[in-house]
Amino acid sequence: FPVTIVTQTFVIGTRAVTLAADAKSRLYGASDPVLTFTRTAGTLAAGDTYTGTLERVSGNDVGTYSINQGSLSLGGNYTITYQSANFTINPRPITITAHAKSKVYGSADPSLTYSLSESLTAGDGTSGALTRTAGSNVGQYAITIGTLALSSNYTVTYVAETLTVTAKPLIIRADSKTKASGGSQPTFTYTLNGLVSPDSITAVDLTFPNGSGGQTATVPTADGSYDITPSNPTLVS
Repeated sequence: FPVTIVTQTFVIGTRAVTLAADAKSRLYGASDPVLTFTRTAGTLAAGDTYTGTLERVSGNDVGTYSINQGSLSLGGNYTITYQSANFTINPRPITITAHAKSKVYGSADPSLTYSLSESLTAGDGTSGALTRTAGSNVGQYAITIGTLALSSNYTVTYVAETLTVTAKPLIIRADSKTKASGGSQPTFTYTLNGLVSPDSITAVDLTFPNGSGGQTATVPTADGSYDITPSNPTLVS
């Protein structure tokens, strides 16, 4: 009898698996963590392994970047359904602490300086400068952040300090005077040292020993040498 052989095709189909990237994050300036994934559907045949790695969209500034399949593969025996995830770079927290400052009334302000809680990422720097509350009289003035800033890659916490204006020593020195016995009284004057422009002294009390341990504005008439003591200046500022 004639024999007819019918050939059939045996098909080995690809195995379907679903791979989902794991969401990742880091602070600005830190190193990337390892990108990982989870198999959410399907199985691998015994002995099969993954090759390659996931990759993310490049970028180092604060923001969100997609994690892509990259070179991750299971070879031609698998059909991979890939589910992306986000890689997030968060702002790096940093504290700026102002330094306390002081100056003497009438002098120039010192430079307003500060410290950072940690070093900035290479290539980064601050912009702007600290400022202080306006005022020149003796007292305390807040040192504020002013225009000092970092890029949006940082979250800044500012710790304020104060600029203290201290009193300036003012020396009032009575001028020495002489007169002949029985002569007319001289005009008594004084010299100022340390007065800040445009401040002025409009009057100073000049007193003399009263002979009883106190002071008097009455000029002694008896011959002798007497201390002239300045006091109670009238200051106009």
